[in-house]
Amino acid sequence: QKQYRGYTARKNAAVIVSSLLLLQKCHRGYFARKNVASMNSSALTLQKYYRGYTARRNVSGIYSSALLPQKQYRGYDARRDVSPMRSSALLLQKQYRGYAARKNVA
Repeated sequence: QKQYRGYTARKNAAVIVSSLLLLQKCHRGYFARKNVASMNSSALTLQKYYRGYTARRNVSGIYSSALLPQKQYRGYDARRDVSPMRSSALLLQKQYRGYAARKNVA
């Protein structure tokens, strides 16, 4: 009787230990998978922001190469429009100075 109780107790203890080990293994696996998923999510977020940054940098380079000729043409066009006004203003100044000089001499 005593030996049988010891045998069954050892047998039950072995079942309990194996159950606890299985539970512990599942628990550790769950948290390990959860940690890996979190790291993957963080890595994907970093990749997303870096790809966006490089795309914006490339697009700004394309825009700047397209904007330079536009900027140069707008400056040329503005100078072309201002040139007749400038010559008219210089003519008016020249005539007024001549008038003022003649008025002072007389």
